[in-house]
Amino acid sequence: MVPDILILWLKFKFKISRLISYLVNYLTIIVASIPVAISVKSDLGSHRVILPIPGVREIFRELRIMTVFAHPPSPPYISLLIQFVAIIVAIVILVAIIQKPRSQEVVWVALWGIIPAVSIFVFSNIFYSIWNSRYLIMSQPYFILLVVIGFFQVLNWQRIIGVLLAFIYMLAVSLGLVTYYTRSRRYMGASDIYRPVAKFIESQDKEDDIIMYSTVHGTPFTLSYYYQGSAPIYVNKRRKTDKSNLRVDLQNWIESLPSTNSRIWFIYYGGDMKIFKSVFAE
Repeated sequence: MVPDILILWLKFKFKISRLISYLVNYLTIIVASIPVAISVKSDLGSHRVILPIPGVREIFRELRIMTVFAHPPSPPYISLLIQFVAIIVAIVILVAIIQKPRSQEVVWVALWGIIPAVSIFVFSNIFYSIWNSRYLIMSQPYFILLVVIGFFQVLNWQRIIGVLLAFIYMLAVSLGLVTYYTRSRRYMGASDIYRPVAKFIESQDKEDDIIMYSTVHGTPFTLSYYYQGSAPIYVNKRRKTDKSNLRVDLQNWIESLPSTNSRIWFIYYGGDMKIFKSVFAE
């Protein structure tokens, strides 16, 4: 929203009526967003990932993720290639921004891309780190546009160099897409575990089976999206407690569920399975 207001000021600073009408619209959006802000504040800190405080290295890393290669590249050769391409992308973006004459539209694109990213960078260094791809994705379309603009500027300057850089960039992006869509493990530790789990239960489930699904997110969406069987899914939002509480939490959860003469499918990711086996045995 900060880039939008800045752009409106630059464009309509001498047209007060137009500027006021746009600001009224933004104020309406802010007021309508208050329930969302309250919801976010109520869950603040309930599921915070410990992230590194960003520096120059993290900037290039996110630039690589957004524009070249989302998956961690395999060392040594692909990794070196991607690092080289990330530097090319940074230079091309710089060329797009400092081009002369600079068009108004390029300035807007740069503001939309850079201001949110800089805000997150500054916040992460002053308070606690939120430097993460999921929060920076709002800047991605604008950085990609800057890459395209920069490549055209290089082509207009030296066609051979522009074609060579574009070929290297397209090669790196193609390798990134192939890597991303052919590996089961996704970026940031997310893995393709729900589909095989759901399909296995679906192929084996019987009448009156129930599914116990323990997750820190407290929602069955990820599992129910793939599972098409008849067993009801009971979700327990896993509390962030030490292992000594796992037994008590699990016992209370089991006692709260309807009894069944069939089987229980228990889904839990990460933890000491010995505790679970002993509780179910009891």
